[in-house]
Amino acid sequence: MEDGAISDNVTNDRGGGVYVENDNPSTGAGAETIFIMKGGSISGNASAADYSGAGGGVYVTNASFTMEKGTISDNVTQINGGGVYVENGSFTMEDGSISGNKTTSSGSSYGGGVYVYENSTFTMNGGTLSSNEASNGGGVYVVSNGSKIEITDSEISGNKSFCGGGIYITSGAEAEIHGGSIRDNIADGSNGGGIYVYSGTLNIDGTEISGCSASTCGGIYVSDSTANISNVTITGCSNLITDYGSAIYAYGNVTVTLTNGEITGNKKGAATYFVGKEFIISGAPHICDNEDGDLVPSGPTYKIENLEEGAKIGITGTPPTPNGVFTTGGAITEDNIKCFYSNDQKCIKVINGEASVSSEPHAYAEPVWSWAEDCTSADATFTCGNCQHAETVTASGEDIVSDVITPATCTSTGETAYTATVEFNGGTKTDTRNKEVAALPHDYADSTKYNSDGAQHWKICKNCTAEDTDHKENCSGGTATCNVKAVCSVCGNAYGDLDATNHAWGEWTVSKAATCTEKGEQARICSRDDTHKETGEIDAKGHSFGEWTVTKAATETEEGEERRICSNDNTHVETRSIPKVVPDNGGLSAGVIAGISVAGILLLLLIIYVVCYFALYRRDILLKGKFFDVIYAPMNAIFGKKEQEEETENS
Repeated sequence: MEDGAISDNVTNDRGGGVYVENDNPSTGAGAETIFIMKGGSISGNASAADYSGAGGGVYVTNASFTMEKGTISDNVTQINGGGVYVENGSFTMEDGSISGNKTTSSGSSYGGGVYVYENSTFTMNGGTLSSNEASNGGGVYVVSNGSKIEITDSEISGNKSFCGGGIYITSGAEAEIHGGSIRDNIADGSNGGGIYVYSGTLNIDGTEISGCSASTCGGIYVSDSTANISNVTITGCSNLITDYGSAIYAYGNVTVTLTNGEITGNKKGAATYFVGKEFIISGAPHICDNEDGDLVPSGPTYKIENLEEGAKIGITGTPPTPNGVFTTGGAITEDNIKCFYSNDQKCIKVINGEASVSSEPHAYAEPVWSWAEDCTSADATFTCGNCQHAETVTASGEDIVSDVITPATCTSTGETAYTATVEFNGGTKTDTRNKEVAALPHDYADSTKYNSDGAQHWKICKNCTAEDTDHKENCSGGTATCNVKAVCSVCGNAYGDLDATNHAWGEWTVSKAATCTEKGEQARICSRDDTHKETGEIDAKGHSFGEWTVTKAATETEEGEERRICSNDNTHVETRSIPKVVPDNGGLSAGVIAGISVAGILLLLLIIYVVCYFALYRRDILLKGKFFDVIYAPMNAIFGKKEQEEETENS
């Protein structure tokens, strides 16, 4: 399988995602069955919810499975192997991750991440095994003779179970763990937050176990087993209930060897608790500075062999036997006895070549003080004059008070006295350290003082006269006038040029009044500078005549006259004539009446002309002669012709 995904599958038996089996291994029939996974994912799969269900993600029997990177995650089974189940086979993991897998049975489920059973091997080189859950062996569960796990430079973290939060080793199984880390695993109902070993073998070297917790023994719990612990750091582990063995708890027919390494910073119970066959300590281990004690001599024998320079072992409590409990193997002498110290303030003595806790209390001299450079903390080291055991108490926070002797300014250094107080062995000790305080930086940020060059401004230190000329800004805001420059709204200084157009003019004063026909003149003066004067014209008023007033009424025979006077100047008078009065003619206009009159006269003349023609001229009664012949020629032309026609017709 290269990349790709096997997900969300469900089986009623075993191997929810992948099932790998050689079904006839005893006869050797067929080739070896091998599944190789390169990248990709096996996730969200589930095996049957009955006792036979196993291997929520992967089930391997009589075969082998190799994983190169990729992920096996969020798979579920009820009983064994939420992520991977291996029986009579092998599972090899190169990098990659196994996470979020779980077994669901609350009391008897095993191996949330990986379950290794019956002559099987699990090899893990790099990668992570995290956030898996089971009732036993949250990360890995390895069981039975012939089964073995080998974990190198890998991370086992955040796994959870009732017992054996990270790794559970039992029933003759073996574990080889080299380098890497085992951290933040939890066994919230029983023993061994990091590692639980019962009737098995553990060899661990160069590994860090941190932040793990359990009801009893957050670090490594060993019972009826063999554990070889070398160069291992166990720190920050804790008990949830029990008051002893927070880092290592050894019980029963057990042999533990501890070489070098550090067991520090563990809490809720003394770090190392031993009731068993043999606990051998050698090299230069540090078993010290644990919150509730270091090494508890509750068993018959702690064997200290070949301690090296730098070893530090704290003894918590009084040995139960009068001759002491620390057999030396010839290694402990008066010269190296200071490797040991007692947490209950008793001296360590060498009696017949053995180290034991004396009934004599420590006799501490005055402390030697060591201050931090900034005086925020101070260590007071108390050394016993009898056994040279040293205890260091640190003052910090409220334990240190300061008193200003000379305040620092931005032009000179100051001096402050720091006094540290510690409580030790029922008494109080103090020490005072005077420290020069560096000159303060110039305070430009909070300053409201400025200097300016008429175009830009910069700040002046709040506390002195220093000027921040490296940070100049352009002046802005304000308004320039005809006689005053603008004032910067930031620094309050004048800047820029005058504005020759920005005057504060007063009211106009008339120097020459305007008339109806001539312009006037006016002037105004700037209130900011009386040398700034502005003149202007006043437009001519023009006439403002009143109503026409009749001075002579018109008649039917004579025109009348009327006039009007300018209100601006009563010497300006206009006159005009009033037409004659026209008589009232029924409303006809004079022109119409004249026309009618003319037409009437002409009609009357025509009637007279016609009457005279027929009554007088044609009858030759009157109107005879050439003169009337000419006048009545038109009539003759009309009526003479007609008569001629009538005469012609009669003839």
